[in-house]
Amino acid sequence: MIAEIIINTTAKRLQQTFSYTVPDGLAVRVGSRVLVPFGHRREEGIVVALHEQLDEPADFTLKPVEGLLSTQTGFQEEMIRTAIWIRDYYVCNLSEALRLFMIDKKGLVRQEILSVGPAAPVSPEGRQLQAYVADKGSREKGSLVRRFGRDLVETALARQVLTSRTYYKNQIADKMEDWLSFVHDDDEDILHGRRRQQELLQALKEKGGRGRFLLAGPGLQPRPHAPSLCDRPGPLEPAAGQDDEYPADPFWRCSLYADTGTTTGS
Repeated sequence: MIAEIIINTTAKRLQQTFSYTVPDGLAVRVGSRVLVPFGHRREEGIVVALHEQLDEPADFTLKPVEGLLSTQTGFQEEMIRTAIWIRDYYVCNLSEALRLFMIDKKGLVRQEILSVGPAAPVSPEGRQLQAYVADKGSREKGSLVRRFGRDLVETALARQVLTSRTYYKNQIADKMEDWLSFVHDDDEDILHGRRRQQELLQALKEKGGRGRFLLAGPGLQPRPHAPSLCDRPGPLEPAAGQDDEYPADPFWRCSLYADTGTTTGS
């Protein structure tokens, strides 16, 4: 599988799609926000199209997508098509048009962390900088630049008074809540003595499918890590009312367990 990916940046020179292979077992779809190698760095990419193979054979080796930044779809295909229309109509960058639909405008943050290096500093300022890092531990480069100045920090790196490592922080948070749905009554009396779970099951029976936050109230708010109410797997079904409103997005379907108190997007 080949993914056509746009790098999530407003740099005009990168406003084109780049082709990457999708490893087997990686659930990439149109709209996914992914981690990809790009030059000597890693960048966040947005999948705008998928193909079984390239239209023409390439004289170079495609790099693979390295991972998903979120298990939930960042965009529906309608959003991708709308963003492309906005780009063409308003003559703007595609990434800028896509960002209109994004809560987390930049999901991947690059951090450069500096540590004490093997070389001895030659200047008093260099010794002060190295002593500070040795005392405080590894520090983010930007904080050292603000404290000691860019020239001194860059000189320390060039002379190996300090060493650098790059880390990537994923800031994308899942946006969709768990959806609970009633399946059947507690016929086997599994909930005997569990008053709050009995009330939760009764509320779901009376009200139909509900999001966790819509069930808030005395005795009805599910605990974040509440165990399932029954360990027998039930059918895969849409929660009540969801299939009509979001027919194309599988994340609005709930993996239901008989009498379950927890559901997960499937």
